[in-house]
Amino acid sequence: MFKLYQVVNKVREEVLPVNELYTVNELGEYEFYYNNYSKIDIDSVSIFIEDLEIERKNYIVTENSIYSKEANRFFQDYFGFASLNINNEVFKFNILIEKFNIVEIENILLFLWNCENKLFENFFSKSTINSKILNSGYNYEYTSKLLTFANSFYDFFRDFTLLFVIRLILCLEIQLVQ
Repeated sequence: MFKLYQVVNKVREEVLPVNELYTVNELGEYEFYYNNYSKIDIDSVSIFIEDLEIERKNYIVTENSIYSKEANRFFQDYFGFASLNINNEVFKFNILIEKFNIVEIENILLFLWNCENKLFENFFSKSTINSKILNSGYNYEYTSKLLTFANSFYDFFRDFTLLFVIRLILCLEIQLVQ
């Protein structure tokens, strides 16, 4: 039996799985409780999120249960789907990321641009990578997939807003004429 609790302002609330999938926030604080009806080998227990082991100092192992010592941000380095492996039992998670504001996104992209070439190149299309454009300057011929997506999103809603305003004005004029 596995139970997961989200802790907000020292108030515990159980997180219930939907279709055997626990939905959590990456920056949320959680406690867990695992009970096995057979005896647990205390010395050989290890808990993994994906392939990384949770440090033993974060949980307590007894003869037939494992539980967290305190609320912790177990999922802060993950997003998307992940699995938690306790005593060879797997529990599935959907880890939601917190929303960023524009300044935070800009700072992340600037950091990648200046410091992490390989990570930044993951945002570029194949044609950009094949053209061997490096981050040596601000003049480059190709746009990144991320910027193209953001630009098309902006263009769509700009056009949509314009059409909406035009239709609204027409409707108001029709009402005035009648």
